Amino acid sequence: MINGIDLTNRELKRLIKEKNMWLATLRNNNQPHLVPLWFLYLNSKIYMCTAENSTKIRNIKRNSQATVSLEDTFKAFIIECKAKIISSPFPKDIVEGYGKKFDWDISSTENSNVLIELTPIHKIAFNDDK
Repeated sequence: MINGIDLTNRELKRLIKEKNMWLATLRNNNQPHLVPLWFLYLNSKIYMCTAENSTKIRNIKRNSQATVSLEDTFKAFIIECKAKIISSPFPKDIVEGYGKKFDWDISSTENSNVLIELTPIHKIAFNDDK
């Protein structure tokens, strides 16, 4: 269970194992902005690291609603979330998690990066048993 949302064992394993996730945010004209990003699932939240000046960050500053989806469309797993921006210095457990999963030290990047912290609100999943 994450934040009151029941997860199957398969869903939990996918969140831990898979590397890529689609993030949807809304532009100021309500046009969806959809991008693939690496993600880390930790402590019942989803984390994504991205450039501070990116469209997705501008969108989240205006509207904290976001939706994410794992890549496999035949085993759909979509999560509606509340997004929050975390500036550097990043929490140690997240830095370590990114290092282990992606061999990327997000704390020493030359770019001006921030973290997106996604708190799940609702999930949509189907065909997970196939």
